[in-house]
Amino acid sequence: MRCMVRGRDLFRKYKPVINLLTKFTAMLPQRVRRSLLAHYRKSGGRKGMVIRYILLKTLCKSIGDNVSIHPDVYILNESKLSIGNNVSVHPMCYIDAVGGVIIENDVSIAHRCSIISFNHRYDDLNTNIKEQPIEADPIFIGSNVWIGANCCILSGVRIESGCVVGAGTVMTKSTEYDSVYVGIPGKKIASRNSNR
Repeated sequence: MRCMVRGRDLFRKYKPVINLLTKFTAMLPQRVRRSLLAHYRKSGGRKGMVIRYILLKTLCKSIGDNVSIHPDVYILNESKLSIGNNVSVHPMCYIDAVGGVIIENDVSIAHRCSIISFNHRYDDLNTNIKEQPIEADPIFIGSNVWIGANCCILSGVRIESGCVVGAGTVMTKSTEYDSVYVGIPGKKIASRNSNR
């Protein structure tokens, strides 16, 4: 039976090389780094993940160790995005950090999730909705969180540590710690710790 090598072990092994490549990459103009990120968005395998990690390390507000950004992930306003250690963002996710997004340690974001830190205003009936200003509010995702496939996290929401957000859930309000949320809009259905 073949032993599977964990991503965090590989990252630890190659971290000095990755850090060196990050220093060289940071010397490129920001627009070049953004273009390279778009170019390598669809690249598969470990090579693609390493290239995206290095580029994001130079573009994001902060990014920790062992962060895997899978193919077809769209990240906008990355300068307002902070990501902790041991985070995975799976294919076809969309993150717009215009209002600020913090993702803490040990978070898994399944495929096709949207994390959108702004809303369109729509109260002026004399102006087209798409031409009205936006309201940006930060999103916080605590440590040890699992966000299931096809979820949507909207602006101003706090997903507290230890939470599970079930597949297809739309989070419009903040959560309690160590809880499970499902539905549209997301509602608490269980506590992960019956003592709470």
